[in-house]
Amino acid sequence: MKNYKTDRFDAQKATESELKAYYDFFMKILEEARPDDPKRPYEKFKKQILNHSESIEVKRWVIREDELITAYVILYFQKEGENKHVTEGDIFVLPELRRKGIGTFLLKKMYEEATKENCTMIDFSEFSTCSSGSEFLKEIGAKLGCTEHINQLKIADIDMKLMDEWIAKANERAEDYELEFWQNEIPEERMDSFLKLYNDFWNSVPLDDLEYEYEELSAERMRNGIKATVKKGWQIRTITAIHKPTQTPAGFTQTIFTGFNNEMLNQDDTGVAKEHRNKGLGRLLKAAMIKKIKEEMPSIKMIRSENAASNKPMLNINYQMGFKPYYSESYWQIKTDKLKEYLGSL
Repeated sequence: MKNYKTDRFDAQKATESELKAYYDFFMKILEEARPDDPKRPYEKFKKQILNHSESIEVKRWVIREDELITAYVILYFQKEGENKHVTEGDIFVLPELRRKGIGTFLLKKMYEEATKENCTMIDFSEFSTCSSGSEFLKEIGAKLGCTEHINQLKIADIDMKLMDEWIAKANERAEDYELEFWQNEIPEERMDSFLKLYNDFWNSVPLDDLEYEYEELSAERMRNGIKATVKKGWQIRTITAIHKPTQTPAGFTQTIFTGFNNEMLNQDDTGVAKEHRNKGLGRLLKAAMIKKIKEEMPSIKMIRSENAASNKPMLNINYQMGFKPYYSESYWQIKTDKLKEYLGSL
């Protein structure tokens, strides 16, 4: 195997030419992974990599040939929470340079940094549009934990009469609830009660075979995430169902507009507390968000949603709305001691 050399890529200290080289590399990777998406504007992409949550430490390394980046590795380390022992990572290599040992070389770097930060598990993700990812992960001994469907919905295909029916039925069954709309924030007076709802939701999401500890997201971590998202120039829209008798959040749905594609909106999390289910709140929240998008964001022509294959209730709602399969994303895990064995066997 060739003796490659990695350079630490610190986006905060990078020159404009270094940022542009990183952008050019990443656009080639995205062109393969998401061939139907338009090229991301450079300035918006730069904002994305220059801003991240203060609750996360991001480390990147690149391999260069002359001034061109040919391969890249990234690791995300949680600074707080119950899963600090798990780091998320990605390795990208230009298609024409794969199967030459570059990925394995970067894997060694990933292992060294993960163990340095006392991580015992590394998470990976791979798209169904790039078969080389799953082949590599199987080869190193990673375990497939969960597969999520990425579905798309054309705004023009939405049956708005059905959306009105969902809202009307929910109003009959859930007259003790009212909807609040928040943009780029969680109101401080709602933070504690919303966190309880969010943590209950997050820890009930089907994980299939992924290994994670039950986690309580803190208010500071929530604020840091929102702050970083806004700094990227993205927009977060949240509609929350408030239980009027107790004035507590009972359910919510969120969308994120990145501006990478002015016609595309990302559907983020949707959840309803267990004690408030079977009242039509999930459909109410989804329908209310669709109506708001149509009224306030007329440029949006497509909504993209990601759901675990085992999350049947949410998938059923999405399919009834008209979402259709686009591609899938799978999540893999490998323990660092098993990765050490693999690297030692080479």
